[in-house]
Amino acid sequence: MWPLNFQLERLHNHGKFWLSRSMSESEKDASALSSEAKAKIAEHIEKQAPNFRCTACGNDKMILADHLVSLAITAPNGGVRLGGRHYPMALVICSICGHSSLFAAGPLGVLVRNKTAEKTEPADG
Repeated sequence: MWPLNFQLERLHNHGKFWLSRSMSESEKDASALSSEAKAKIAEHIEKQAPNFRCTACGNDKMILADHLVSLAITAPNGGVRLGGRHYPMALVICSICGHSSLFAAGPLGVLVRNKTAEKTEPADG
């Protein structure tokens, strides 16, 4: 079972990455990355790591998740801090074994600063 609700028939090939096809208006999720943002992430990773492969099985076909994910900040005593600062990441999943890799979203160029809310949100593309 995939960690996210992937429907493989909705995936299309973008080089070594599989990206979800556009959703219908009724299925849109405001927190999902746009097709343009996902293509930008895939192109950046392909340029910076042209030989990127799954470190578990060696496969070179990856699925780029529809959303950025975030790592929780953990205190030295093991406490988890919810809310506030976080590290947004692009989630890349091996299409064979499901092993996942994370790429910091900042260098990928898909974050925009929302000055009124003073938080970082996914860019529309």
